[in-house]
Amino acid sequence: MVTGGHTGASSKADQAEKALIRSEALHRTTIDALIDALHVIDRNLVIVLVNEPFRQWCRVLGLSDALEGKSVREAFPFLGSDVEDQYRRVFKTGEPLISEEENTLNGERIITETRKVPVFEGGEVQRVITLVRDMTGPRSVQAQLHHAQKMDALGRLAGGIAHDFNNVLTTIIGCAELLKPGVSRLSEKDRDYLRMILQVAGSSADLVAKLLAFGKKAPRACEQISVNAVLKDSIALVEVSRGKGIRIAVAPGAERDSIRGDASALENALLNLAFNGIAAMPDGGTLTFLTRNVTLDARYCETRPCPLEEGLYVEMEVRDTGVGIPAEEQHRIFEPFYTTREDGNGLGLATVYSTVRELGGEILLASKPGAGTSFFLRLPVR
Repeated sequence: MVTGGHTGASSKADQAEKALIRSEALHRTTIDALIDALHVIDRNLVIVLVNEPFRQWCRVLGLSDALEGKSVREAFPFLGSDVEDQYRRVFKTGEPLISEEENTLNGERIITETRKVPVFEGGEVQRVITLVRDMTGPRSVQAQLHHAQKMDALGRLAGGIAHDFNNVLTTIIGCAELLKPGVSRLSEKDRDYLRMILQVAGSSADLVAKLLAFGKKAPRACEQISVNAVLKDSIALVEVSRGKGIRIAVAPGAERDSIRGDASALENALLNLAFNGIAAMPDGGTLTFLTRNVTLDARYCETRPCPLEEGLYVEMEVRDTGVGIPAEEQHRIFEPFYTTREDGNGLGLATVYSTVRELGGEILLASKPGAGTSFFLRLPVR
């Protein structure tokens, strides 16, 4: 009897150990599959975990990729002392922190964006996950400024054209509407022509509205809104039209989600991103919506091409597991009339960009062919 009980206990222990090994293997595979480089530090500022993209990045920079067990200072001696202060701040406050650092390594300038995310255990921060993105090329200040100026010029051009076209369109629709009372006297063919005029004019009006929004010539409401509430309403609409094989995951983690702006404009921006994500997954996949609070420090805000205020933000992430966007196309993705979809008009993401800027925030893109796309909307808490 005792032997049999011992065998049963051993079998359960073996099963538990195998399950743990499988769980650890899945955990390792998951973090190695991330687009961004990642490492985890403990309360002593010692690195306890590193993913493969981070090791690759270190090797490209000529640094050692044997990082576990080293302190942040030992692993990255070229970093400023303020980086350690940032970690201590996250451990103390429990709030994520986004910062941008510029350092010199072997005579070369390196610009990185880091996202420090606290991990709670027993109600206290025990570890901090750090996501690192190399911004040296795509995020140089000059490149960002050039892009911001180009988007501003395109916005003024699009808004001006849309304003003039809207005047012409109003006349066309008005004349067509005047014909409707006498439609019974028209031939069937003429009635079809009238319906066609009104239908095409209506579609054109929608296009003009998007152009006006991008050019910031359309009037907007300004009210106190809850980002999580807008997200909930948007998801309800996405659920109805998501199609087969599309799974939706939601994690509204932002505790402080109050911003000032136009709720309908934000909802339209989220729907644009959602439907783009669905279109990128023709064979099915997962569309994920997340919100979280992040803090943008002064250094980060100063390096951005468009004005940002230092402080607390709501970050909304819309992530798909679709085909991804090639690197050579990503810098044009928010330009009006530029599209990678055969059925697109190239104004969806341009309108999203304009909406986010109008709300005083910024929108970022992370994508890799075959690995999906994430859009990050950062909006100031007010």
